[in-house]
Amino acid sequence: MRNGCTGSAYLLLVLILAALFGPALVGEERLAFRDTSHFYTPLYEYVAHRQYEQWLPLWNPLDLTGLPLVGETTTAVFYPPRIVVYKLFDRPDVAITWYLLLHLILAGVAIHIAARMAGAKPLGCALAILVYPLCGPVFFLTYNVPFLVGAAWLPLAVAGGMRLRSRPTRRWISVTALALAMPILAGDPQTTIHVLLIGSVAIFTTICRSRFTRQSALALVAAFGLAIALAAPQWAASIDWGGQSSRVLTDHSTDRLDFSVPLWHWIELLLPAASGRLYPIYSRISHGIPGDGRTWALTLYAGLLPLVLALDRWQCRWRRLDVWDNLLPLGLALSLGAVYSVLANLTPGYGAFRYPGKWLPVAMLGLSISAARHVRLISCRSIFLRRKLVVLATIGLVAGVCIAISTSSDHWIASSRWPADRFWGPLRLDLATKLVTASTARVVLLAAILWWLVRDQPRLRQAWWKYSLLVLVSLDLFVVTRGQMAKIRVADENRWLIPVPEPTDNRGLRTAVTQWPDAWRETSSEDRLLEVEVSQRNARFGRWHLVDRQAMFNSMTSLRSQRIDALWSALARQNVFQKSTQLVDSRERVNAWLGIDHQWICVPETVARSESEPLVVLTAGPVPGQFETSLIKWHSVWRATPPQRRISVDSMSARVGEVASSDDSPGPLLETNRLAGSTPDQPAKIQWLAKSDDDATLNIGTNSAGLLEIKQFQDGNWHAAIEPIDEHGAPIGEAITVIVNRLDYLFMGIEIPAGDWRLCVWYRPWWLVPSGATWAMAMVAITWLIAPPRKKS
Repeated sequence: MRNGCTGSAYLLLVLILAALFGPALVGEERLAFRDTSHFYTPLYEYVAHRQYEQWLPLWNPLDLTGLPLVGETTTAVFYPPRIVVYKLFDRPDVAITWYLLLHLILAGVAIHIAARMAGAKPLGCALAILVYPLCGPVFFLTYNVPFLVGAAWLPLAVAGGMRLRSRPTRRWISVTALALAMPILAGDPQTTIHVLLIGSVAIFTTICRSRFTRQSALALVAAFGLAIALAAPQWAASIDWGGQSSRVLTDHSTDRLDFSVPLWHWIELLLPAASGRLYPIYSRISHGIPGDGRTWALTLYAGLLPLVLALDRWQCRWRRLDVWDNLLPLGLALSLGAVYSVLANLTPGYGAFRYPGKWLPVAMLGLSISAARHVRLISCRSIFLRRKLVVLATIGLVAGVCIAISTSSDHWIASSRWPADRFWGPLRLDLATKLVTASTARVVLLAAILWWLVRDQPRLRQAWWKYSLLVLVSLDLFVVTRGQMAKIRVADENRWLIPVPEPTDNRGLRTAVTQWPDAWRETSSEDRLLEVEVSQRNARFGRWHLVDRQAMFNSMTSLRSQRIDALWSALARQNVFQKSTQLVDSRERVNAWLGIDHQWICVPETVARSESEPLVVLTAGPVPGQFETSLIKWHSVWRATPPQRRISVDSMSARVGEVASSDDSPGPLLETNRLAGSTPDQPAKIQWLAKSDDDATLNIGTNSAGLLEIKQFQDGNWHAAIEPIDEHGAPIGEAITVIVNRLDYLFMGIEIPAGDWRLCVWYRPWWLVPSGATWAMAMVAITWLIAPPRKKS
């Protein structure tokens, strides 16, 4: 029976996940919502393709004007499970489905270990195995991949810290280090920061009780140091790129509190559909409340039984609550925007992170552990649990009836100005009423069944009672999670996808006559999810251009340079991309300056479908104009400006104005401490010899010195060397290192002396060798810690 409960829980979890993901595991369907669809599915496919071509890709030339592939943390280049999964599955939609499913199972394993360490019995561990991966705030992270990975490792990281605080061992030092490092490698360093904050509180309470030993302190320091060493390549790249980002160099406190969880959403802990549904038919009634904000999770529901058990544990005055029990109120409180803002202002460096909703997995971890530890007391706490079930059922019934009556009230409908969603259409209050009513009835019925099970537990066979409890919890969570699934059939999607244009060496610009069809705001449809996904893919929304290997200047990225943000502000200030006949020449000059030679025009069109709903289709073509577009350019005249860490919008706007105003530009700006350059205006002969994403080799022949511009972003890690060659291209001397400066605040500028030269340009970040050596030493240490100690002869 000890293994029977947990084994049954794992079986139920796998069956539920298989039923939820279903045909998506074999490629008949794909996950189709939010970042998982338009951001991570194409991104991870691109990363896997690059890793197939070279073992360590470092530069991504297809987004914006180029950016570091590893520096953008969410790429998860170094995360081992992603590498393995994408080696096993060729199709990106299938690979990411398995990737998510395996991390949900990992979440079940991690919470099992954490619950057992917290003192839960087998039935409690089984309950936690089901509750944590399937609760609303964790399961809905399947549509935001890195944060699901962080939530999956979170229980093991906290459990490891708790174990090292009380009984440190070599093996647990390595386990804790791995659990802390993996979220960083997967693109969610904030989860590791949350664990460290929780650990700081736990250590403080231990010190206050005079139970903190020197051995525990050394073990915790060792685990943290190993975690930092294991994740060294990723955090070094992230710090390097993040230090140039707009998130660090610009005040972004205005969007820090996006996806906060207002207090009224806490009713979802009891009533799953209290806020309504978001898709495919819009009935998200909470959006009508001022200050509701954007949706991080569709529901906070984690099951009625876990909620009752956690509340009863908190009410037991004779039981001392510990860190595990306090995770629930801590996570819920910090998911509120006001409390999160205080934490961001008081904690050094934490202000660079965003989104209070990221604290919800911590709350669910606390709820799961509290319920797991308290379930063994059902028999002795029977009367109190039954009273709470009656009270919660009454509260749920009253709340559900009030919400249902309000949403069906003509007065509320007339007095409210419900904004239509740009994708899902007008708010359907009638559907919201049905959802809330059904949810309320289900909670009341579930409370009645649980009341009976708790009351008659002594008279029932223990095995039958335990398995009935697990099955009931499984069915409860399955019904809730099934309503959160967003999938489309791949065959239906392929039917409406447009032909992919051939990739070019230069960049493209996505424009839109109308961003999304107006009809979407005016109507609702069960097929709207398919229409939205097909349209987003046709429009190369998000990062779908990566699948087609198309370079996109105005693509979506998770971390942009501050200089790129300044460029966009300057372009908006100059009205360069406004549709005006007076700006045609200016627009053409700026396109040539940025290396844009084609545009993708997205227009809504009505296609021959059963309901004749409009889709967004793509028309690709060259950018009109007389100016030559190339990613390399030779300059005979250039100006010098001191190197700067941050570029103001005024400075960038001045340079954009110079480019857009006339053909007689005073010359580009080279960030250097040397003097400006001016040589006879003689073109250089440039011949490409080899070119890849991370390096290039070309021959240059010039009769006078000049400046070579390469229109890739210089983040400080591009290097170059020249060596003299004869008329046949053979080297005749030693290579000379040359400096790659920033040109026009963005691109690479290399001063080339007169003569015939072979130029080699390569991307090699400063952190590569030291972080790689640090990672290697950490792996040796981990191996030594995991290996069993030798027995003394």
